[in-house]
Amino acid sequence: MICGLALMGICSAQEGVVQAKILCSPPDAEVYLDVSGRRRYEKYLGRADQPLLIDLESMGDVSGFNIILRRQGYFPKRERIAVGYFSDRDTYPEAGRIRLEPEHWTVRVKETVGSRAGILALSGVFLLGGVAAGVVLKRRKIKAGPLQDSLIGHKLGDYEVKELIGEGATSKVYRAMTGDKVDVAVKVFRPHTALAGEFAERFEREAKLYAKLKHPGIVPLLSWGEDQGMHFLVMEYIDGVSLAELPHKRELAPAQVLDFLEQAAAALSYAHSQGIIHRDVKPENFLVTPSMRVKLLDFGLAREVLSSLTQTGHSLGTPAYMSPEQIRGGFVDHRCDQYSLGGLAYFLLTGKKPFDTEETDSAPILFQQLHGVITPIKELNPSVSEELCALVYRLMEKEPASRFGRMDEVLTALQALPRA
Repeated sequence: MICGLALMGICSAQEGVVQAKILCSPPDAEVYLDVSGRRRYEKYLGRADQPLLIDLESMGDVSGFNIILRRQGYFPKRERIAVGYFSDRDTYPEAGRIRLEPEHWTVRVKETVGSRAGILALSGVFLLGGVAAGVVLKRRKIKAGPLQDSLIGHKLGDYEVKELIGEGATSKVYRAMTGDKVDVAVKVFRPHTALAGEFAERFEREAKLYAKLKHPGIVPLLSWGEDQGMHFLVMEYIDGVSLAELPHKRELAPAQVLDFLEQAAAALSYAHSQGIIHRDVKPENFLVTPSMRVKLLDFGLAREVLSSLTQTGHSLGTPAYMSPEQIRGGFVDHRCDQYSLGGLAYFLLTGKKPFDTEETDSAPILFQQLHGVITPIKELNPSVSEELCALVYRLMEKEPASRFGRMDEVLTALQALPRA
């Protein structure tokens, strides 16, 4: 895999912010920024095939920073870049390319050597258009087996995997069955995630955080484990749809949205009372049962409030719903969940994300989260009351101090709103 970092120029809207783009083959590596050099403070910038924003000014008085490139099936690559490098250059590196090394013996030929020929690699010898090119890959050999390609129809621990029901950048979620024929949801972390330096710590933390949460509005964790090198969480299987799907299936009345928001706020308020912030509140992380009960899931980005990892330099979340403080990589507390809940409310009331773009890159959305103004809710849905609009706007204040003090105050404010 060959990558090059091409600088696209300085954004005029904010001095010191560089718009950069990674040129990759294949064009889907994840790009992280690590100012501290300590690895655990990596800030997700976006996908390598999209323009990225690097805030040089926010780094303070540092001589340089690290870019980390990650892609499934390849070893991550770390590069140290001097801050002053960008003063007279517009590409990185100045000469040559950054090469990510594949983990497996069998890789796509066009990804490795840029050929238009086939994708077959046998015994380390590439077959190009029927002619063998003697190229032997010196890679770490991964034990072959069905789990590498598909879990469906196989056992993972004590669970028989039945079907894939969802997936994200770091994991896949399957419906599985216990020995007693009870359906469960199994979240399996992708192999490239397990190679990350902090994975074992994060996995153990997620499991322990999840296990301590006992609330009717939170999908319960049943167990967790590791099998054949694959880490997984086992949760109660919920027969329902996500809040992301619901507005497309039916028009939601403001009163119904208000009920959903109350349930979501109650679950988050409970989590906060246990010393946990979610940090990835979005429609996809709420399931709605046939009885219209809302269930919160996926605490993969949760942090204990007192953990040092919540404090500075670590930006994780979903761009469309991330709070400004998460994007900046600064101090993050429970109020970031308020901002994201406000974005969720906006989506349910209008059918649109607070900030969106027809482009596939995340940089414009992140910039809008920091500096943009949302379209007034009543312009998109006149039936929403002024009181509910005002509450959503307060949740989405750029500065945490301008939001509510605690999530239980949000819940009280929601319960006080008229249902008519």
